[in-house]
Amino acid sequence: PKTDSDTRSQLATQAKTIKQRLFFDLQKKYSKQHAALTKNLEFFKGVVDEREDGIFYAEFNQCNTATDRLSSSGMTQTFSQFSKPKSVQFQNMPRVFKRLFKARSAGGDYVMTETDGSQLEFRVAAFVGQDTQAMADISDPDFDAHCTSAAEMVQADYEEFLQEYRAGDKTRKAQRTAAKAHTFKPLFGGTKGTEEEERWYMAFQQRYEGLYTEQCHWVDKVTANDGTLLTPWGKDFVFQFRLNQWNGEPMWGGKSIRPSVFNYPIQSLATAEIIPIALIYLFHRVRKEGLRVRFVNTVHDSVIAEVHKDDIEQYKQLAFRAFTTDVYEYLYKRYGIKFNVPLGAEVCAGTHWSEGEEEAVDVQPPTFGDG
Repeated sequence: PKTDSDTRSQLATQAKTIKQRLFFDLQKKYSKQHAALTKNLEFFKGVVDEREDGIFYAEFNQCNTATDRLSSSGMTQTFSQFSKPKSVQFQNMPRVFKRLFKARSAGGDYVMTETDGSQLEFRVAAFVGQDTQAMADISDPDFDAHCTSAAEMVQADYEEFLQEYRAGDKTRKAQRTAAKAHTFKPLFGGTKGTEEEERWYMAFQQRYEGLYTEQCHWVDKVTANDGTLLTPWGKDFVFQFRLNQWNGEPMWGGKSIRPSVFNYPIQSLATAEIIPIALIYLFHRVRKEGLRVRFVNTVHDSVIAEVHKDDIEQYKQLAFRAFTTDVYEYLYKRYGIKFNVPLGAEVCAGTHWSEGEEEAVDVQPPTFGDG
């Protein structure tokens, strides 16, 4: 019998007894901790102990993923303290390890910056589904997506939950943190979970009915067009499938293709189109202005750079423009796409990666025209 991660994930959805659920919970925790130790921490320790400059490299790959977003391959390193060669990817580095990285500046003249597209995939989803509720939520400065999901999961009134959370209630803060992993899961076809999680998944589908209807329409297109789904920006997805004889669900490899069909167009436009557009514009604008910047990584919806502390304020403004206005203009001029949903960006700068006070902007879409 197979014991790979896909098989385990499939079996976990069928766990019925407390003992079975406990096994899969523990096994998942064990796998996560084991991977953190053997795939990351041992490598980092080797770099610190045996590389004088503390620097390591990876290779970025284009057009290797199903959605065309960048992936990375770790460049193998050999360390005397470990029997086997090791490497780490730049793309799938656990968030908890970010603070291990700092700018390569002995005098402290450079800081680490990270620029993120604010809730980028949700905003892209609002656009592709032209969902009025999603657009309203994005434009509402008082809206908190994670409080929305948490309140539904614990069956609390949203307004009261939000007020209590912002007042510093520790219970509400913990509930919001726990809900984060599930807030946008139904965006990518997630339907199975605990009773509380599934209550939110159903509420998400009802709240963003326009988006959900459009995603279901994609599935219909795939089954009607021999597995092909065409996108307005020129990316064609081809899914292999067979129809389940009992319920007509399109399946492949024993699993429904629905989550992939829900996911791929959104992830593709967000992280295979918009983020590269923003990164390239930012690179050229920084070079034109003569700023002292070293781009060191890009992770799905973010760009990481070492920036001289005297250039940081100007860099932030260029980053905000690249992630918003430049994206609007390029999508319209190159693809004819009138992206009518607000785009946002967040920049934090500190001594270590992902540390420091965050600044954010939201930019309303322009009035598109021939000019």
